[in-house]
Amino acid sequence: MDGWAFTLAEEAVRTDDLDQKIALFLHALEVDSTYAMIHNNLGVALYYNGELQHALAELRRAVEIDPGLAEGFNNLGFIYIDLAEYASAIEQFQIAVDIDPTYIDAYNNLGRVFVKSGDVERAIVVWEYTLSIEPANRIAQRNLAQYQNNK
Repeated sequence: MDGWAFTLAEEAVRTDDLDQKIALFLHALEVDSTYAMIHNNLGVALYYNGELQHALAELRRAVEIDPGLAEGFNNLGFIYIDLAEYASAIEQFQIAVDIDPTYIDAYNNLGRVFVKSGDVERAIVVWEYTLSIEPANRIAQRNLAQYQNNK
C-alpha cells in the first residue's frame, strides 16, 4: 500500500466528521485503490451517511480485493439487514464466520438476522454457539435470554 494512502486512511479513521472521513477515504483510494480495508472503511462511513447503495459497492469491492476480509462480509450483511434482504445478509455473515470462526460480532449479527427472518430457533443456536466461544458476551446473553423466554 502506498504510504500516503495509508496516512490519509489513518487520518480518516481518527476524524469524527463523517463528511471529512468520507472525503479522506476517497482521497486515499485515489492514491491507492487496491487496499481492501480503505474500501471497507469507506463503505461503513457511507452507510452511516445513509448512502446504502454506494456503501454496498465499496464493501463489495473490499471483499473482491481481499476475499479473506471477514469484516467486509460482516459489514455487507449488516447493510443487507437494513435493506430487508435477509437471505443475502445470512449469506454474508456465514462467509464472515467461515473465514473467522471466532468472529463474535458476525455471530451476533447472524442471530439477529435469523430473528428478523422469522427463524428464532436458528438464532438461539447461533447465540448458544457464540457463548461457547465467548461466555461473557453480553449481546448473546441478552438475546438468548430474551428469545428463549419468548419461545
